[in-house]
Amino acid sequence: MKYKTIEENPIFRAGREYGKYVFEQINPAPTKKREYHLYENKVFINDSYVTFNIIELDREAGKITVNICNTGHHTIDVFELKDLDGWTYFEYGRPVPEKIYIDDFREVE
Repeated sequence: MKYKTIEENPIFRAGREYGKYVFEQINPAPTKKREYHLYENKVFINDSYVTFNIIELDREAGKITVNICNTGHHTIDVFELKDLDGWTYFEYGRPVPEKIYIDDFREVE
């Protein structure tokens, strides 16, 4: 960024040091890298791998929100959770839905 005068930008101030102007930030904000941990599952469906990333899991409402990456196209969809002998899953695909189990998801950094 270019500024005509230093006073126009309240974040920076000019200090005179050894005959040169030195710019220093008044309120240095520490930048912390955001850490996202996604739970991901890759399933081979119809001649390609489909990647599922869990966005939100609401067991009380029985819903799961998932990001689906199918051949480079991303979609976000909400599925109904189902239970089979203690194994929680949701169904994806047509005409015969594939069972995607919640326990098969692994944490990815």
